[in-house]
Amino acid sequence: MPPSEECVVELVGPQNENIEFPPLMEVFRGRWDRSGIPAGTTGRTSGVLALPTIPGIHICLNVAAKRGRVFDPLSLPEHAGTLAAINRVVKHANSLLEDSSAMPERVIENLSNDQAATWLHWMNELVKRGKAVLVSGNLERKVSGRVRVSFYDSRQNAPIYLDEEEEARAGAHPLPAGVSATEK
Repeated sequence: MPPSEECVVELVGPQNENIEFPPLMEVFRGRWDRSGIPAGTTGRTSGVLALPTIPGIHICLNVAAKRGRVFDPLSLPEHAGTLAAINRVVKHANSLLEDSSAMPERVIENLSNDQAATWLHWMNELVKRGKAVLVSGNLERKVSGRVRVSFYDSRQNAPIYLDEEEEARAGAHPLPAGVSATEK
């Protein structure tokens, strides 16, 4: 598969936070970097200051193949040293803990058009909000399908999907207050 067919974002956050990916309703590890630790932080965090930058989880979408992936770059050989450093710090903090390992890759095959459009929308939103960076691909491409914007609201008439007009406005205001979306 040519790399251009797959859109890939790395989860990041200015304060080393973990990031939620709404289409999967899960929180994943964001990039960890010393620059995300507030100035003057000491004590319990002093051991982690020795860590190298830890890459965030990658969210990947191949629109043509209708395949989504959640991938941990720590599984790559070039990050073996990073994983070893993590384990040294963890063992120093608590020798009873087992070694950390990379999160297993998760592949979701046969996404529907709605699911693919939703993944692409939320990948783009995370980049716009500073919660992810684009690694490869084009997040501006158009995918036929409805974009799901609500995953947790159990109200009977809660907006679930953006309609075409709201989707066109989503670039400037991703989830405006009082958005009137089509119902499920």
